[in-house]
Amino acid sequence: MTNKHRAVWVIVLADGDGAEGVSTPRQYRLLNGGPSQLQKLLQRAANLVPRERIVVVVNRAHRRCWEAQLSGSNSWGAVVQPEHRGTGFSVLLPLLVIARVDPTAMVVVLPADQFAQDDDVLAVALRHAAVMEGTDCDRLTMLCTSATAPDPGLGPLKPTADSGVGP
Repeated sequence: MTNKHRAVWVIVLADGDGAEGVSTPRQYRLLNGGPSQLQKLLQRAANLVPRERIVVVVNRAHRRCWEAQLSGSNSWGAVVQPEHRGTGFSVLLPLLVIARVDPTAMVVVLPADQFAQDDDVLAVALRHAAVMEGTDCDRLTMLCTSATAPDPGLGPLKPTADSGVGP
């Protein structure tokens, strides 16, 4: 099945605990009085796929943070984890939900706690990835962006020589 015939879904990872000692994880903090990183990412996702194909993963312990941001007249559906158990489980749980509904779905995973400086570049990259020929259902395709400055909280992502990934 080619990618052009597969529905694209988006998993938004918003269940991380953030920095230790900080009461509100960064994905929920309002940015300069405007929307939070989560709210901005949900808008990006809604520009890529219909809302019913967006799955937001949240942590029950942060209900006070995410509940208002996901509710309202255009509420978002969420998979609520009992507690954060790491990125693997954060991705696995919504993948199981999506696989039940759409076993051939192409899934884009977006972390809500990461900042994207240029929304247009990100949107173009995601649309391009969603229609890439040569990717199949059994493989993971990872998109990375170049940072303008190092993020001290993240280590570098370096592909192995045989990964087929390059600039």
